[in-house]
Amino acid sequence: MATSPTSSPTERTTLVVEETAHARQRRAERGIDKKDLEAALRFGKQVPCNYGVKIYYEGLYYVVKWEKPRIKEITCFADSVNLKSVKIPQSLLEDYQSKRPCLNDMSMWNSNTVIVVDTSGSMRKSDVWGARTRLSAVWMCLALDFVAHRIESGEAGPYDVVFGGFVGRHFPSFDCQRANHLGTLQ
Repeated sequence: MATSPTSSPTERTTLVVEETAHARQRRAERGIDKKDLEAALRFGKQVPCNYGVKIYYEGLYYVVKWEKPRIKEITCFADSVNLKSVKIPQSLLEDYQSKRPCLNDMSMWNSNTVIVVDTSGSMRKSDVWGARTRLSAVWMCLALDFVAHRIESGEAGPYDVVFGGFVGRHFPSFDCQRANHLGTLQ
């Protein structure tokens, strides 16, 4: 049960929240409690959307359809983590461009990292907090925990090589036998 957020505190009417199977599944996958929806209905910011009303409250979005005295819960999801855009200094770009031809000579490499990312259908599931999909979570981890950390700490430089391989339905299989980095993969 929830009260209508559009009425005044003295006029609040009791509304019944009807959850769809889809909404119940999404809440279970994303670890969102039904009490969070009730709080959002009372205190959240409402915006019209194609499916009814989108309500935002404390990092969570709910899509509901108002059918007084019922509220039909359509879906819910967590707010995305917004990555801050970082401008690469011109000096770093120039340093990279000047040393890039040397990367053809493997003896110049300080490190070689191979990252293989699964892009199969299961990576489209929405069960990671703060990310729309598992694949989005992987990209955020690579950007924040691997690349940004190594650059900010000074561990990475222009002679560190990162190779990305993708495995899944939308990308060809990664063939370890034909890869240039065979020694690293084995």
